[in-house]
Amino acid sequence: MKDIRFSIIIIFLLILNLKTFATAQIPDLMVIDKDTFFMHTNPLEIYLDSIGNRDFPDFVGGGSTACWRGYQAVWRVENDSLFLEKIQSCHRDEGDIDANLHKMFRDKFINGRVYADWYTGLIVLPHGRLKQYVHMGYASTYSKYLLLEISRGQFKQELKFNNRQYESFKTKQFELFKRTPEYKKTVENLKKEGYEDQKFIDSFFRSYVINYTSMILNE
Repeated sequence: MKDIRFSIIIIFLLILNLKTFATAQIPDLMVIDKDTFFMHTNPLEIYLDSIGNRDFPDFVGGGSTACWRGYQAVWRVENDSLFLEKIQSCHRDEGDIDANLHKMFRDKFINGRVYADWYTGLIVLPHGRLKQYVHMGYASTYSKYLLLEISRGQFKQELKFNNRQYESFKTKQFELFKRTPEYKKTVENLKKEGYEDQKFIDSFFRSYVINYTSMILNE
């Protein structure tokens, strides 16, 4: 089985902040060719965490309980690469000003966009019919899903699913994750923090498996 990049800190934050995300969130946007998708992934958060700074130069706008991160990012996959093209206000009110990407990223800002070389992970693009609305985070479900695997900003592969296939994929991804040393280590640490219910831990991991596995796992 391939090695996976995994952050125990992310798991703790996800569990400890579930109540914070108890409102459906405004998603980032992904442009691929002529199509624009909602995203159930926020690649910019990895970068912001790495630099320890959430200041956006010249940015005028903001978030709400429906946009806890305070912005909406616009992304594009082109030439097998992931680019950040815009950081804008979630609600697009009059007077809002997009973040100045040149000031924020300096020499990484090339031809009006930023190559997202910091991001390694899976990106979930739900589309089609809304099957079930859930008023929490990105928990609503859709009839179709496009899953992208990205490694240091480079597109590696994609998988297409209907709703039932996507749920089956998450179950398989979770079962493969359970075989890894990272799973055992994380469970041990969670139990040290007081999370003793193994059923709860596994149910949580299965639901959010895309958030904490950075590639499509294989046998």
